[in-house]
Amino acid sequence: MKLVPRKLDILILNQVGFLTQKRLARGVKLNNTEATLWDLFCSRLNELGKAIAWKTSCSTGCFRNVM
Repeated sequence: MKLVPRKLDILILNQVGFLTQKRLARGVKLNNTEATLWDLFCSRLNELGKAIAWKTSCSTGCFRNVM
């Protein structure tokens, strides 16, 4: 099966993320690629958490004006 380069990148990142989760669950140290991906994943979750906290802490009209 031939994949577009963008879809291939997404597939590879997905697989690396899956392996990272499995290795962390077993307590194995991560290699460079996995550690980088895990760091990006954690920073993205932090950004989403801040956005969710902001949305829930102010009224909807206030949030629409800010965005």
